[in-house]
Amino acid sequence: MKRSKWVNYGLFFLGVFLIVGGAVASIGAFDHQFALDSSAKSQPNSGQHVFHYKNLNEDQKHVVDGAIGGKQYTLDTATSIPGHGQSLTGEKVTVVKGDTYYTFSHETYFAATKSPGLAVIALVLGGIVAIIEGVRRQHFRHRRLPWQVGG
Repeated sequence: MKRSKWVNYGLFFLGVFLIVGGAVASIGAFDHQFALDSSAKSQPNSGQHVFHYKNLNEDQKHVVDGAIGGKQYTLDTATSIPGHGQSLTGEKVTVVKGDTYYTFSHETYFAATKSPGLAVIALVLGGIVAIIEGVRRQHFRHRRLPWQVGG
């Protein structure tokens, strides 16, 4: 029985689409951690932008107040964090409230154990398997793999 080349090409391109889909879906698989790092009466010499508490929106004020109170936040989106969208890497965020400068740590990480992260991993692994199987069927169809039985 002769297998069609189109099935092999289809597996290859399905794999490519799964990997691209995983890359796109990875945008939603990042979490943001926000916590108080330090406070001081004078501005830190880090040279970074300082956000004024009065200029923050209500969500940002709520998160800043909670972090000042000792709470550590893990958020799905960074919109509630002052200065969101400036960097994907870990950064320090400084907010001046009254006469005190509060420095917060903001970490962005891939949440591999949550549903969106697991979906990304499944898409990418499925894509890799589909590509490998498409190439194997096209170029190495006479070789048997240990789990294959029959003829």
